[in-house]
Amino acid sequence: MTMGDRIAILDDGVLQQVGTPLECYHRPANRFVAGFIGSASMNFIPAAVEDGSLVHQEFTYELSAETAAQLDGYEEVIVGVRPEDIQLSPATGPEQTVTATVYVVESPGDLFHVYVTIDGQQYTVTVEDGANLGNGVTVGLRFPEEVIHLFDADSGTAIKNSETEIDEESPVAA
Repeated sequence: MTMGDRIAILDDGVLQQVGTPLECYHRPANRFVAGFIGSASMNFIPAAVEDGSLVHQEFTYELSAETAAQLDGYEEVIVGVRPEDIQLSPATGPEQTVTATVYVVESPGDLFHVYVTIDGQQYTVTVEDGANLGNGVTVGLRFPEEVIHLFDADSGTAIKNSETEIDEESPVAA
């Protein structure tokens, strides 16, 4: 991603997407591309679509009317969210807060990778301040609608991508 102006991503020899590194990172064509690009990898959370909301065994995430309309006809989707787009909040925080349990905190440098579980599944959160977190701590996770990706649960095709602005002129890559 740091060496090319444009990249091609293949899965078993089949072209999945061609674009700039930032296009592929922020606007992946499908779940494969979303999971392939980025370190740590994108988190994928299965959810049902019910009455304008994403419903998981552990939470209900109300969607805007615009996003809910994009999901018309879908029963199941995969919510994709990059680790750096998840915000930590108190476990009893505001709406759209998902409760999770911390089980490992790593600090490979100036950031912390906080590994959490939701309903027995592992997810990664990347934050600047995670020194006060430890195994077994309950936290709230927030992922604003403008940063989530939604993928068809069957085909993996992107339905909605993050609304993050892509600045190809920026000297900092994703």
